[in-house]
Amino acid sequence: MSLAVRIGETISSARNQPGDSFLATLTQPLVIDGFIIAERGARVEGSVVEAAPVGRGRGASHLAVSVVRLATADGQNIRIRTEPYTKDGPSPAAMDAAKVGGGAAIGDVLLTRGKPAEIPVETRISFRVQDSITITERLD
Repeated sequence: MSLAVRIGETISSARNQPGDSFLATLTQPLVIDGFIIAERGARVEGSVVEAAPVGRGRGASHLAVSVVRLATADGQNIRIRTEPYTKDGPSPAAMDAAKVGGGAAIGDVLLTRGKPAEIPVETRISFRVQDSITITERLD
């Protein structure tokens, strides 16, 4: 099963740390066996799993996020675990090569740093649910 979400804020390897949370919303309802478990627009909470900014002697920056909580149609907040979605920033070497090819001075190339890995606000991601989930319907 997968959860299609839209990220509610920009997540960056330059400023986020593992354990930081972020908000997202479902882009389509979650329907299981004909029952709507969570409606389109339902609140989803995620967590930064890995955040490695680019640094001296290191390759590209890296970012990994996963979903940890989902708001259901009947008002419950259920814990959930998904496979991480990963994003790598551009490689500093590739960026330097592009600058040299584009006519940048060699001195400028030696001073460049790689860019952070980022997941921009409004990005749509499909997360694959990792473990089975038991949901008990709440009766009012």
